[in-house]
Amino acid sequence: MSATTRRSGKPPARRKGSRWSHILDGPLVSEALTLALMALTALLLISFLTYNAADPAPVFGAASGRRGVANAAGPLGAFVAAACFQLLGLAAYLLPLGTALAIWERLRQRPPRPRRGTSVLGMGLLLWSGAALLHLVLGTAASPAGRSPGGLLGSETASGLVGMVGSVGAGIVLVTLLLLALIFSTRLSLQSTAGSLGRRVKSTGAQGRLAWARLKEQHRRRQIQRQAVRRQLNKERQPPRPTPERTPIVLRDTDLPEGRTASAAASPPAPTPRRHAPPQPARQLTLPDPPGDYSLPPLTLLTPADERLPVDEDELKDRARQLTEKFQEFGIGGTVVSIHPGPVITTFEFKPDAGVKVSKVTSMVDDLSMALQADTIRVERLAGKATIGIEVPNRQRETIRIREILEDPAFMDSTACLPLALGKGIDGKACSTALEKMPHLLIAGATGSGKSVALNSMIASILFRASPDEVKFIFIDPKMLELGIYEDIPHLICPVVTDADRAARVLRWAVGEMTRRYQLLFKFGVRNLEQFNRMVSGAGKEGLRPTGKDGEVDPNSEPATKQPFLIIVIDELADLMMASSKEVEASIQRLAQMARAVGIHLIVATQRPSVDVLTGIIKANFPCRMAFRVSSRTDSNVILDQKGAERLLGMGDMLFLAPGAATLKRVHGAFLEEAEALRLIAYLRKQGKPVYNKEILKDEEEGTDSSGLPTLPRDELFDQAARLVVSMGQASVSNLQRRLALGYARAARLMDSLEAEGIVGPPEGSKPRQVLVPPDYFEEVDNTHF
Repeated sequence: MSATTRRSGKPPARRKGSRWSHILDGPLVSEALTLALMALTALLLISFLTYNAADPAPVFGAASGRRGVANAAGPLGAFVAAACFQLLGLAAYLLPLGTALAIWERLRQRPPRPRRGTSVLGMGLLLWSGAALLHLVLGTAASPAGRSPGGLLGSETASGLVGMVGSVGAGIVLVTLLLLALIFSTRLSLQSTAGSLGRRVKSTGAQGRLAWARLKEQHRRRQIQRQAVRRQLNKERQPPRPTPERTPIVLRDTDLPEGRTASAAASPPAPTPRRHAPPQPARQLTLPDPPGDYSLPPLTLLTPADERLPVDEDELKDRARQLTEKFQEFGIGGTVVSIHPGPVITTFEFKPDAGVKVSKVTSMVDDLSMALQADTIRVERLAGKATIGIEVPNRQRETIRIREILEDPAFMDSTACLPLALGKGIDGKACSTALEKMPHLLIAGATGSGKSVALNSMIASILFRASPDEVKFIFIDPKMLELGIYEDIPHLICPVVTDADRAARVLRWAVGEMTRRYQLLFKFGVRNLEQFNRMVSGAGKEGLRPTGKDGEVDPNSEPATKQPFLIIVIDELADLMMASSKEVEASIQRLAQMARAVGIHLIVATQRPSVDVLTGIIKANFPCRMAFRVSSRTDSNVILDQKGAERLLGMGDMLFLAPGAATLKRVHGAFLEEAEALRLIAYLRKQGKPVYNKEILKDEEEGTDSSGLPTLPRDELFDQAARLVVSMGQASVSNLQRRLALGYARAARLMDSLEAEGIVGPPEGSKPRQVLVPPDYFEEVDNTHF
């Protein structure tokens, strides 16, 4: 006995009705009550629908001399129908409607309301206000019982209210009572309903604005395409003008500052420029035709190269003098031995005197930039030479057209299956590489540095060389800006992916496709995809079939077919890592480690080169990287593991770590105009429609609900999270993070699942969510399942 009990002398009070409440709330009684409600609803509907005013049912003085009963529910049904119609009028139909809603809630296994009296009060108030409103609105129209539409109760209530506050006032009072009845009898909240309606209207408006913006963008692109085609047709087709190769400028004694001699410069002899035959017209530079009826796009779809700017040797020699004088001011001896003009920058070869450290020269970058009035200067030791390269931007930079790179003999004569046209080096020579040798490419750079243009140029260079039977693309574009223009080209294996959750599923499918291809290669005893395709091509008309354990070919097996290369292009990795970092990182890691042999390659781009996006696991599996201009030295270290990208010029200027190379190569990216890309895409769409992989589409359909929104499978911690919030009586995402040791994204998805199941209510700003089920909810669930 407690101290309080001893002082008061009274036994502890027992909660009234707790025993009966526990029995009535049990699962068996609940099911029995549900069946009873079903029977009551059916009887009420039958009696109301088969009501006959001539049936003998004396209610409120109404009587009939007829002895037989026409009501299908018998005398009792006739009596109940007559009583309800005479008392409530047409509002009597709300009775079976209310019982039907109660049955629906029980069948959906919704948790019982904590206050049953409130629901009964709300139902009674609904009948009363509904009957009065019917009488007020319908007036003297007849009801089934011959009285007013609101019955005796409705007519008396409405008449009394009209006498006190008038017709308009009576309508306001009755509508208010009706809303109060809905609030009491249901879980409807005016605040949550208004908030939900406002969010829905806002979402609909945003979707409408987005659709209108997309239509305007499509119209603008069509206009650009028509104008570009019109200009192309009106332009005379002339062969490209031969462009002479740039030769380095060697400084002599008279070009050096006073006190310097050519012996101190020790400049190498000027190389003899090689003479190239003038390039042929673009129509003759045809690529090998792929198999089938597909025809490769002609290079005439692209804009010809611009005329090369002349080199002002006097200006370059003057800059060389300024550099030498600036070095002398700081006590650094040496001389500029040669000058290499390029399309964007000019490289000055500086040979320091004996005893001068390279670090002392590289530390003068800012002083040299100020002396030459340049935006930024990059100083780098030249590999294989005893000189230091000082890269100074030109006063006028040339525009490097992608057509010029595609027409270059190095690209035309390349035997690579997946050639990538990059641009030009600092010496003005065309630069290209092969994706299958990389085998994956990581691209990073700040916004506006030319990253997306370079990505489109590389995609276009593959489209000019490969047919849809040879190469397939998967475009993942969470930003919904750059890769959407490639929709419906025949090289696609699935539609352009813009949703982060769907992108994670597509990457999972790619991992499964990689496993399937490895099993296929193992079955035929080959090491890579190229060997397998050559084996299929050499099999002839009979086709390539697998052999059994006895070494004989199985005639019933289906012949193997060529497998195309699969290129997965991700335009913004940061958005995917924010949505589901672990899943995306795991898929990219497996593909980057193993997918090379089966012809699956990744091109990943990001504009946020931070350690949480470009993790160590991702960087370790991407040996080939391409860095555009970044804002800080830290970002350059994240991309390239060394500095230098912060001193690039932007607009396609990049540092490229080639496959197998130990040093960085500076490349000026090729420029692909939007009009050129649209002409190429229009040509490809005329060649045929894409054939999508049904397995990817099946996975996407299984991952969406009826509204087309992505749905996720139930989390394995859902039951634990539900019991936790019910036991605590309130729910919040931060609480789930702390109690279950989860990240924010997973805790937020669990909270959305709890709201969808009706366990917690909608968010209320910074306040915790309301728990909608009683504390003993899971005890009832466990007893029911037991």
